[in-house]
Amino acid sequence: MTETLSGNDDQAIQILVLQPGVNRLTDAHLGEITDLVSAQVSFTWRGDPGTLTITTYKDSPSVAKLNGDVELQVMLRDPRREIDHQWRQVVNARFVVDLDSEDRADEANTITFTCPNSATLLNKTKIHRSTGAARLNNDYDRAKSDYQEAQREYERPLKAFGEQARALQRLHRFPRVGTYAYFGVAWLNRSREIRRGALASNAARNGKLYWWNGGKWRALSDARWPVMKSELRELGVEVARNRRRMDAARRRYQRAERAQRETSRDGVRRFYNATPGRALSELWIEEVRRQRDEYQVTMHHDAMNLLGVRRSWTNTHDSNGQWWPLSTRSDFEVPLGGGLLDAILDLEERGKLDWQMRGRTLDLTRPRKLEVDQSTRVNLLLGRPITEAPDRGSRMEHFSVACVVGGDGYSRMIPYNVPVETAWGRFVGTIREPESVDVASARDLTYAARRAGSARFRRESTLSLTIGQADPIPMIDFQPGHWIGVWDHEGERTRRQVDSIVLSWAPDAPMTAVVTLDTRFRRREISFAKTMSKTLGGVDHMQGHIPLNPALEPPVRFDVPGFAPPIVEIQSTVQFDPLEGRPWIALSALWEDVGIPEPTDPTVDEDELLDETPDDPDGID
Repeated sequence: MTETLSGNDDQAIQILVLQPGVNRLTDAHLGEITDLVSAQVSFTWRGDPGTLTITTYKDSPSVAKLNGDVELQVMLRDPRREIDHQWRQVVNARFVVDLDSEDRADEANTITFTCPNSATLLNKTKIHRSTGAARLNNDYDRAKSDYQEAQREYERPLKAFGEQARALQRLHRFPRVGTYAYFGVAWLNRSREIRRGALASNAARNGKLYWWNGGKWRALSDARWPVMKSELRELGVEVARNRRRMDAARRRYQRAERAQRETSRDGVRRFYNATPGRALSELWIEEVRRQRDEYQVTMHHDAMNLLGVRRSWTNTHDSNGQWWPLSTRSDFEVPLGGGLLDAILDLEERGKLDWQMRGRTLDLTRPRKLEVDQSTRVNLLLGRPITEAPDRGSRMEHFSVACVVGGDGYSRMIPYNVPVETAWGRFVGTIREPESVDVASARDLTYAARRAGSARFRRESTLSLTIGQADPIPMIDFQPGHWIGVWDHEGERTRRQVDSIVLSWAPDAPMTAVVTLDTRFRRREISFAKTMSKTLGGVDHMQGHIPLNPALEPPVRFDVPGFAPPIVEIQSTVQFDPLEGRPWIALSALWEDVGIPEPTDPTVDEDELLDETPDDPDGID
């Protein structure tokens, strides 16, 4: 018979009472909770933070220790170590005493405490407006308004100039081709194809008119229709000047737009092309300054400590000392009034980081760095220690394409993975993401949801374990997020990822564990503005290596087509192909001018490139 971790003599779980150090780096140990009736603690990888539930007697001396601001540290016993070093502290195992409940009519005289994970303390750090947000927003609004006004002032004479220039082209029997009004015209043919008959007004020479013929600009004579040409020159000067004003307003608007990319607006805090380390460090340091200035709290190592929590990462490096990679950069928003934990969960759900709590220390790492392959050293067998192993699968919950419904009222089709054809065609899932406004943001914000739905056949396994002296111990030998080996009765070994672990212990019963593997049945609408995803997980970084899995993010082929200016003229040519014995038609299109920016000095080499001899084009073919 397998010897199990059970009974008071073989206590498997120890719960220590700690008084947080506040602005000190160490905690005050108030002792151990004795007279436990039962204890249950949960750890998760992709889900809500775990909780601790303990039941003890109301008249136990330990109950008095739970009054006040205290935390509970769960310790697990490892009988394979020396007697003085058997109790081990595991990650994500510190909890805050919060809710107590009792039944006064119960003669058992017990009281139950439900304690949330200490990670929830991160949400006491609230997200506020960024520094100078009002000024930056006002500058942006003013610059945008000025730019829009400059656009209107430019488009009004531009329309009149185009109409009158085309009327003049008809009078001169020119083709209906390009019309231009700039400071200088000699440079125009360097950046675009100019066709014979094009008209240009040179604002640098009081709107002087030129026409394109023989591969160069020639001065247009004023002998015929002088009044029309005089008005056209005035309009050309106005167009060129207003274009310069519009370009200057556009540059001011672009500068203001860049400056307010990380401001606070419409109830959200924005971050632009930021790594998780930079964005979260900014929020962290802001809270440290508020504690120092508003709460009059003296902090040790200000940049690294909050009240009750410290960090092991910086704005440039993660907790492993590695640089934040470019792949973790993204544009994202967090709601004002939300918590720091909400921001972390947002980034984790989008596949930008992994995180865990080691006591009071918050660790942030690059994505998937907490997934450790333990399958070569941790193997669970049916019958020992596995006592139950219900398993279920699904074929119908695979989606080839996601219909992402964005906050702008549009829906976008984003692939989950390589499309799979079934007898009923492709399955399309729906993900509602209010923060997505284009294809790129829809793909980025739904990364985790599409990753979870990418498997063709999904399995969910739940293992019930009775922990023996020689068996792998959950949270010591393997944790949520780790990969382990599982053997069945047929002798087949599979490599599975741990999703959650629930440990239970009582003085008169063995320590048991419920281990859930590969859970991908949780389907929910994702809204980062309101419902943040939650995760806890962690590993001993020296216990294994990262599994070499293929990239789960498929290439997306739903690209937004580029913008093309309107077509103003189409010419066709009919030719006969003697080899094919049939005619074919070649079409050539003339596009409307899209407003190529002027060079720094558009009047350079004007004299060499322009023919200033007045030329009357009438009668010239």
